[in-house]
Amino acid sequence: MEGPVEEQFSITSTDILETNYKDDYELNLYDRYTSLITIPNISSIILNPNSKTEPEKNEKEVKKTNEESNSLLNKKKKRKSHDKFDKDNIKRKIQVKYIKFLVQFVNKAILAIFNEYNMDSIIDIKSKKKIEYYQFKSLSYDFSKNVDSLSFNKYKSKKISEIFVENTSPKYKNYNNVEIYNNIIQINSKVNNILNKPYLEFFDAFYQKQNVLNLKKYGFNLDIYLNDIERFEQFTEQQKKQTTENFELYIKRIEECINNDFIIASNLPFFSIKSK
Repeated sequence: MEGPVEEQFSITSTDILETNYKDDYELNLYDRYTSLITIPNISSIILNPNSKTEPEKNEKEVKKTNEESNSLLNKKKKRKSHDKFDKDNIKRKIQVKYIKFLVQFVNKAILAIFNEYNMDSIIDIKSKKKIEYYQFKSLSYDFSKNVDSLSFNKYKSKKISEIFVENTSPKYKNYNNVEIYNNIIQINSKVNNILNKPYLEFFDAFYQKQNVLNLKKYGFNLDIYLNDIERFEQFTEQQKKQTTENFELYIKRIEECINNDFIIASNLPFFSIKSK
């Protein structure tokens, strides 16, 4: 699979324009500065000692030009931070997609476990139409979009259960993931074999082209089918439709970001992957 990338740098027409702009600007400052080095009109000073000299006016003009230039540069930096090729923007998009996958995958696994190992409970749940009491709610977008190094490294050290219970979306005011977690463990405490794993435990299931994930590693000899859950492949197809130019470069940077920040090599050998 082709994959995201760390930033690459090349000289573009924009860079050349910015360089020319800088050269013109510095030359302009030089011209203004040299215009200050003039001998003031002595007679005008004598006739009107309170009047401002020409150099003083030029200094104000230079100051104003500096302020305008700084403002322009700040605007350019601000625009650059919103570039879709920016590393943090790519990292944020990957995390949002992975979190969505993780919640859907865990919820599907929980129902499959209940159906296989706790048949009496799942029948009771269905009869009372309370399946939603055993399905984790979506997570807060404020959490999902937070990808600064300190926060992200903290997430990677947390368990899936901690991520879920601490970051329920605020739109669920009456019933949150703490209560849902407690309900699940009451029916089958072995589900903690999944929920106590690190946050990125199932990232490879999201990233790789696979349709089935077996849970034998976690104490359940069950196949969880992933066909109906959006993964990386569907995500890249979406980006292809939305990106009108430099799509290959964009996907390359996404792959680089994944390899640098999301892949946990120690996970890979444990996955039982099937194509179906």
